Amino acid sequence: MQDVSRRSFLKISAVGAGALALGSSSACAAQNAKDVKFDEEYDIVIIGTGFAGLAAAIKASGRGKKVLILEKMGRAGGNSVINGGNMAAPMNKFQVAQGIKDSKELFIADAVKDGLGLNHTDLLGVMFDRSNDAVDLLVGCGAEF
Repeated sequence: MQDVSRRSFLKISAVGAGALALGSSSACAAQNAKDVKFDEEYDIVIIGTGFAGLAAAIKASGRGKKVLILEKMGRAGGNSVINGGNMAAPMNKFQVAQGIKDSKELFIADAVKDGLGLNHTDLLGVMFDRSNDAVDLLVGCGAEF
């Protein structure tokens, strides 16, 4: 296994994640305009196939909800495709297994530096605290890192 840095961790294709979520029987959308029906009922309608939309669809579908995902672009992934599928997941189990030292303070300092000081540090703390939940969600969906 290669060394994993915060910047290179979780290079998963948003399109691949989109295909995973869209492939679910409870998370499907019409392919052609002629197939669109306006009499369908859904428990949840999600706008956008970016990271947040697909995560919401996965969680809702896993709870037995009938989900419709709408995307304005001609491909799944939304604006999340722009970042190449990277996400920050400090102190994840892969880093820990390789002995990579990290901390909440280092993560926040890196994010503030990259964000040119415009970040909300309290929200960065929440990101740190919850990022491994996102890793677990992706692993649960079959992502391999």
